Amino acid sequence: MKKVRKYLARIIACILSMATLLVVAPVANASVPDAQSDGYVPCAVPSVDTELENLLWKIVDVGEYFSFEGDRLTVSLSEEQLKTDYGFSDAEYVFLVDNVLNPPTEDIRDIESLPTTYASCSGVYISYIDFTVGFAAALFAASSVSPAALAAAFTAVASAISGPVGTIIAGGVAVLGIGFFADLATKIIGAVAQGKGVCLTLAWEFPPLKSEIM
Repeated sequence: MKKVRKYLARIIACILSMATLLVVAPVANASVPDAQSDGYVPCAVPSVDTELENLLWKIVDVGEYFSFEGDRLTVSLSEEQLKTDYGFSDAEYVFLVDNVLNPPTEDIRDIESLPTTYASCSGVYISYIDFTVGFAAALFAASSVSPAALAAAFTAVASAISGPVGTIIAGGVAVLGIGFFADLATKIIGAVAQGKGVCLTLAWEFPPLKSEIM
């Protein structure tokens, strides 16, 4: 039954992504020339290998079991349940514990701004295409589950995002706070509905990142 639910959740996420793509793709495509005329610079799409992408989807599959305890992210499933019922390997479980549930926090006081990657986005830009047919479809799916599910998926993918933005994301909830992920989940869903992406930039305040639909 759990495996049926797991695959059903993934199928629903894919259907939602593709349905949104079919509805708003003409609008998104129509806006490309304007973006290019305003100084659009194609950004380097984060490189996510198959192994990490598979782990991302496993995290999304158990998204309902993630929750916040103070400034920590927790999962109510045991190691045995994650491995037996949801197919986590030993290495994936260790990654989940060490990099998602208990991520190392970095000193972010001396982080410098990143170069422009999308018009006025001076940070990391995750495009509409990424959210619908790329690796970030897992982030979109997690956003539809809960902020905690998004926090787990986003922290897991931090290693694929270079520079200070990736460093901050790797700190997870302890660095960014619960509110950041709740707000980001809303913006990701809103961005996809509009055929747009999300820009993540540094902020010299708390949380140290801000997100904007672009």
